[in-house]
Amino acid sequence: MRFSIKRIFIVFIFIIILPTAFYSIYELSSYRKHELVIESIYGNQLEAILFTVNQYSDELLNEWGNRIDASAKTREGRDNTSLNRLMEEYPSLKLAFLYRENEVEILANSSDSLDFYRQQAGNILNKETEEIMKLKDFLENDYRKLQPIALSPGHVLVYFIGETDQKLKVVYGMIINAEKFINQTMAPILQEISQNQFYISIYNENKNTLIYNTDRNIEPDETRYTTALWLFPGYYAAIGLKEINISNLTRERSRSNILFILLVDLMLIIGIVLVFKSIDKQLKLAQLKSDFVSNVSHEIRTPLSLIQMYVESLKMNRVRPEGKKQEYLDVVLKETQRLSGMVNKILNFSQIEKNKKKYHFTPVNLNEIVDEVLTTFSHHLENEGFDYHIHLDQELPYIQADSEAVTDAMMNLIDNSIKYSPGEKYIEIQTGQLSGYVYFEVQDHGQGISEKDMKHIFDKFYRVTSSDLTPNTKGSGLGLNIVKHIMDAHGGDIRVHSKKGKGSRFVLNFPLIIDEKAAGF
Repeated sequence: MRFSIKRIFIVFIFIIILPTAFYSIYELSSYRKHELVIESIYGNQLEAILFTVNQYSDELLNEWGNRIDASAKTREGRDNTSLNRLMEEYPSLKLAFLYRENEVEILANSSDSLDFYRQQAGNILNKETEEIMKLKDFLENDYRKLQPIALSPGHVLVYFIGETDQKLKVVYGMIINAEKFINQTMAPILQEISQNQFYISIYNENKNTLIYNTDRNIEPDETRYTTALWLFPGYYAAIGLKEINISNLTRERSRSNILFILLVDLMLIIGIVLVFKSIDKQLKLAQLKSDFVSNVSHEIRTPLSLIQMYVESLKMNRVRPEGKKQEYLDVVLKETQRLSGMVNKILNFSQIEKNKKKYHFTPVNLNEIVDEVLTTFSHHLENEGFDYHIHLDQELPYIQADSEAVTDAMMNLIDNSIKYSPGEKYIEIQTGQLSGYVYFEVQDHGQGISEKDMKHIFDKFYRVTSSDLTPNTKGSGLGLNIVKHIMDAHGGDIRVHSKKGKGSRFVLNFPLIIDEKAAGF
């Protein structure tokens, strides 16, 4: 049996435990890899949001450019009303102009520093000859690009190539107050994009100052995703999660995955332990069954051999004295009764295992059953050299019980007291009533039961084995299991008080009033 358990355990190790352990180790070692993957996914999403911010700015300034271009192509050559309306809508637009032949022509303005910005724009564009040529090439290919240049203080020059009504390519430009554009024009779209899930911040890179934040209650985290604003040199946008930063989020998700793996491993280990214990129990039970068959076969063979030997002697007239014949007949009767008892015990156990055991409850008095049992055992007790003391409660009430089953239970307990008392041969038997129960008690002064064996004595096929016991002590390991079943069927219980080397006391408690369904009425 030990070899079988060891082999099963090895199979469990190679089929279940090792693959699970390798997988768990792999997942734990991949912790940082998973964290980086998750961080990359979130990072890509946040960077896509920042791209939307830049795209919005580009589309809006292109719309401004379209309106400036359209205004310059009117019959009068200029539509100040349209441009003034544009500047009223967007106060961050300070100046709109046309640049040709190295001269800056003002189309519309809302700035007190007109001459300053005119001169600044002219000086810059005079140096942008090469870049202006590239923008003209782009326009030839139907692509109009906005080119930004940082101005001071806090303004941006954005210029592009357009066409006059004579199809001449000229440079149009806008001077924009960057911080006003961010706080007034971009703020609504930034709030809409953030959707109370993210925070978006705009910084002045040169001054290293925060210009705008979608949530004033949040201090922007140091670990954030950033991108430069395409049309506003020197400014960049940053984005982050409101509730938790990316590193903590990925770490939390990775930790959750690891905890899940460890939980699955723990459940698997518990399952394996339970399965292993079940298999171990079944193997032990199989071993007990094997021992039971061996013990019963031996016990049956012994009385059969004696019966056969004595009957053959009597049949062949080898025994002359009548007294000797009577002795032989007594042995045959005794062994026949013993054999019948073993067969009945096995049959009872078989019925119990198949749930076919039927009990017939009638009013009985325990004292009467005790008298019958002792009448049966008296000869055996005397032959074994036992003294016994009996104390019966004469006012014992009747109970509803199966007389035959109660007799079997008492006989099993008395038989055990005889078998396991090789030293001090003294047994006490008594009946009584206590707390709504009628009880039968057997106490011996034999070997007793150890704590280790105590929790198994009612298991089927279990026999107490000890070097202190006589080698001739025989049994099937079914007696106490049958007694336990009998008491359960009667709605009662069996209690054991024993100490190694000090003897044992067994008490059968029968309820005065029992549940009719449990009793089988």
